[in-house]
Amino acid sequence: DHLVISEVQVKGSSSHDDEFIELYNPTASGVSLSGWSIQYKSATGTTYIKYNLPADTIPSHGFYLIARTSYYTGSTTPDTTQSAFALGSTGGNIYLCDSTTTLTGCSDASIVDKLGYGTGNCPETSAATVHDWSESMERKPGASDPDGGNGTDTDDNSDDFQINTSPGPQNS
Repeated sequence: DHLVISEVQVKGSSSHDDEFIELYNPTASGVSLSGWSIQYKSATGTTYIKYNLPADTIPSHGFYLIARTSYYTGSTTPDTTQSAFALGSTGGNIYLCDSTTTLTGCSDASIVDKLGYGTGNCPETSAATVHDWSESMERKPGASDPDGGNGTDTDDNSDDFQINTSPGPQNS
């Protein structure tokens, strides 16, 4: 019933290349990103770094691709690029927020979805396994989603995400 972080790649063939965050809309209506942000906190850090999303809309059962400026070399055109933060290759915490206010804690009410991975210290229940070089962490398909999109959300990152050996970032 809400947008989710659906696929993340933190390292391509070398550190930080092909870095991306993909969002998915499993709902029956388009969702405007006006006033939303993606925020990042290192694995054990206390500082939250924010990127305010453009006022784009993710269509129903659609995807949205956020790539790191100058570090994404994939063939899928990103919907937006950000240079606010670099994702940690061994662990970190990514937050999708329905606010542009910088987070002060990992349980803030504006957090719509979050992914703690590897050594990340603020996952939903337990952290997802970090992927190896040129792989990604991809949310499992939602059982009730007619399009088979990546909508599973049990609030346990280790159960919701699996390693994808052939990353396939998707845009809107």
